[in-house]
Amino acid sequence: MKITFVTAEAAPFSKVGGLGDVASSLPKALSQKGHDLSVILPGYSTIPGIREMEEVSSFTLSFQGRDERVTIRKKELWEVKFLFLENEKFLSREKVYGYPDDALRFAFFSRAVLESLKHVGFPELLHLHDWHTCPIFLYLGSVLKDDPDFSRLATVFTIHNLAFQGIQDPRFLQEVGIPLPPGDERVEFFGKVNLLKAGILSSDMVTTVSETYAREIQTPALGLGLEGVLALRKKQLVGIVNGIDTEEFDPAEFGYKPGDPISFKEQAKKKLQERLQLKVSPATPLLSMVSRLTDQKGLDLFPPILDRLMERDVQLVILGQGEERYEGFFKDAQIRFPEKISFNSAFDPDLAKLIYAGSDIFLMPSRFEPCGLGQLIAMRYGTIPVVRKTGGLADTVAHFDREEGTGNGFQFTQYDPRSFLDAICECLEVYGEKNLWAQIVRNALSSDFSWGRAVPKYEEVYRRAIYLHLKKTGAVNPPEIRKDPILEEWAIIAKGRTKRPSDYKSKEDEYQKNQIEGCPFCPGNEKMTPDELYAFRPNGGKPNSPGWEVRVFDNKFPALMKSEEPQHGHSWLFTHISGVGAHEVIVETPDHHKDLPDLSFDQLAQVIKAFRERYRVLSLNKDLRYILIFRNHGRSAGASLSHPHSQLIATPIVPRRIKEELDSAHTFYEHTGECIFCALIREELEGKSRLILENGDFLAFAPYASRFPFETTIIPKRHQAAFSDLENGELQNLAGILREVLGRLKTVVQDPPYNMMIHSAPLGFLNIPYYHWHIEIIPRLTTPAGFEWGTDFYINPTPPEEAARFLREGKI
Repeated sequence: MKITFVTAEAAPFSKVGGLGDVASSLPKALSQKGHDLSVILPGYSTIPGIREMEEVSSFTLSFQGRDERVTIRKKELWEVKFLFLENEKFLSREKVYGYPDDALRFAFFSRAVLESLKHVGFPELLHLHDWHTCPIFLYLGSVLKDDPDFSRLATVFTIHNLAFQGIQDPRFLQEVGIPLPPGDERVEFFGKVNLLKAGILSSDMVTTVSETYAREIQTPALGLGLEGVLALRKKQLVGIVNGIDTEEFDPAEFGYKPGDPISFKEQAKKKLQERLQLKVSPATPLLSMVSRLTDQKGLDLFPPILDRLMERDVQLVILGQGEERYEGFFKDAQIRFPEKISFNSAFDPDLAKLIYAGSDIFLMPSRFEPCGLGQLIAMRYGTIPVVRKTGGLADTVAHFDREEGTGNGFQFTQYDPRSFLDAICECLEVYGEKNLWAQIVRNALSSDFSWGRAVPKYEEVYRRAIYLHLKKTGAVNPPEIRKDPILEEWAIIAKGRTKRPSDYKSKEDEYQKNQIEGCPFCPGNEKMTPDELYAFRPNGGKPNSPGWEVRVFDNKFPALMKSEEPQHGHSWLFTHISGVGAHEVIVETPDHHKDLPDLSFDQLAQVIKAFRERYRVLSLNKDLRYILIFRNHGRSAGASLSHPHSQLIATPIVPRRIKEELDSAHTFYEHTGECIFCALIREELEGKSRLILENGDFLAFAPYASRFPFETTIIPKRHQAAFSDLENGELQNLAGILREVLGRLKTVVQDPPYNMMIHSAPLGFLNIPYYHWHIEIIPRLTTPAGFEWGTDFYINPTPPEEAARFLREGKI
């Protein structure tokens, strides 16, 4: 995807808070996944070397009745294009925020961003951050609404802190050239203009920086007057916990080696104590805080507890700037306890990193916290956070359980000094027990808060935003899933795959002539497919480029849409559901001419692992009920491309065939207390007449009532209801038996076209004792005709016992 971030700040060029970190590290992580990333921000005069950067273009913009010159400069970093907009009057200031005309400055910045796209190229999607970029939505919805270049732009808006809303006087819209009345529902807010509201209501998708904060801001307690607006967008509101740049925050810089966390902490602690002229004492717990000194960060909890805390053998390091009353408090505290407290108000990034690495305990008692980066950075260095259970702190810090040895920090719930002190004291008690403390430090160090966890979620948000925008503009035709009123069977009506009657003619010649050149599944043609969702790259390498062994991406012509919102419709006779779901392609090998039996056990095991990993990811989607992984081999089996591949379709309903399997298995279990599949495995192993192959974990057999010649079932011996239950140790054996079965079909039955399906328990039935996931392989050697379609009986000319014998005795 081609994505442009728009932000008021981005490290290392300009940074005031967490937004600055996110606006650079998230694009960096997305770029590493193969996306085309640009970041547009104001060209502040204090950005080092800005005048030496490459000048891309310049233009004149009319604003408030005056022509303003804007220069675009570029700096590439981490394969991300950072674009700086310079303008003497509004943008080239020394500070990011804090001027009386901030609203005018950022309105001009917003208008200049849109104009700059004509010079640097239009992306597929704009990702806008905080109220400073919200005038963009208003310009797009008014003066630019009929411009086709701008009407194609999908948008995602991220709220980093709902407390900052950009509330303006009603005259503001007229002053900045936005032809909307102040009472327009997109901006009206108790007689004022609320720019943040415009972003929430106008964007295709809204994100905020943690799951808990996304829920909290829909309540009166933390919604700050916008809870009703946010509730209106709850289906498009997604909370995603921020990540941190693990290359920038690397404990190895301080000597960390896996397996020996304590010694590296002691070295960093000694270095910190020496630098701040505190007593060098390895045994003394060193507490720290790196923060803006404001009420939001819980600073009002410190004065009532400081003396009690200082009665203990502890040291306290504070780094931060903010409200004068809190700076004054910590300056006085340092004078009162010079051997125990070090207060540092001049922000120093190197000192901040040393504090994170060298302290033992990190304090973050926030009144509210959308995400918080401090606790994430602290845990990256094995420093244990003590936090209030709110927002992102609740999502990232798990309270330590002394009995189980689990958890990576300490939480308190009530916002009061006593609860804060109690949590610190509990942490200090664990610090006094060497083995327990070593365990929690290991837990913190093993916590993964890299962008690797968040990027797939943002990719999904971007795909959904693009889809919703196309749907809003009428550019896509969403599918439906319709229910037959007589048979109660469901059919997918995939409008986007519409065919004329002539399209159903034989594709034999096209299939046979499908060569490597122009094949979208071959290496080097990755740009011909949607962005990859998963890949196995044994030697590393960038996504969406050659070097893969297995590759997964969305089907370019999906039967169901991931981003479609689930909606139901029915009359007294007809029922339908909007086509929510997923349709993915798994390319099994980069070699166009190989097939599954030609792969090594290890290669085939990686294919099966890709099946399982995508199954597990999609099973987290609450709108989905069933996932089918299947393979069409050969033109008459439905394959449209000859390059070896499988597909995955996830649906919001359970197919009738699976319901029937479940009902039958449940009835058997109620009567016998046994899983019918486990009983079937026992019978086939004892009788052996229909057994084809077996190994330590799986067996393959011809079903007793086979519907088609050489129909084969592969099933795990261990009871597993869902395909996601497949363990790593079983991958090789499944690969082995699947390779043998397909290899024998290829040689004994002369490589017939076939369909292969993985039947698994529905997503709401994952741990049931009466169902067993299994693979069905159906060679297409006969064609169902009138009798089969009219009765649902199948005529099979090859008894399963004979088919099993042929395959069992056949040679690869």
